[in-house]
Amino acid sequence: CLLSESEYADRIGYTAPNNRIANTVQDVLMHNEGRIIVTFFASHICRLQELFTEIDKTHRKVVIMGKKLQNLVDYTIKNGYVKFDKEKIGTLSNINDRDAIILTSNENEKPFNNLERIVNGYDKYIKLNENDCVFYLDPIASNMEKKAVKLADEISKIGANVITLSSLS
Repeated sequence: CLLSESEYADRIGYTAPNNRIANTVQDVLMHNEGRIIVTFFASHICRLQELFTEIDKTHRKVVIMGKKLQNLVDYTIKNGYVKFDKEKIGTLSNINDRDAIILTSNENEKPFNNLERIVNGYDKYIKLNENDCVFYLDPIASNMEKKAVKLADEISKIGANVITLSSLS
């Protein structure tokens, strides 16, 4: 069985591996003093590990939004797929902490659905404010650009910072 992917095959030359984002994550963690809401595809375990590696170097606590994502993170840590200090995982009581990192996932069927609920004020646990930073941990797929840009615009109207990765990250 050959499993392959051809993302960026139309580009001439070499492209950066999709799992080398440590410098960007470091920069986001260092230059944003408020809460950071990170949205990513839960299936990207390498991204999760790189995020956790950089978070481990800080004093910040992680709050995981959603039972499905919580189960995934617990499973990957328990089975050694991801290494992270479980003491740094907080609870919903930490969601309004100034230095919290809030993880929310994108589903392949409905990308940005969870983030959209937060931005529109429909999430019962979190309300976005102007001191927050929203970090799209995955590059935005070309078929999702409109939705992602519209959502980033709404986040900016609230006054929060928006950080996205380019498709070359």
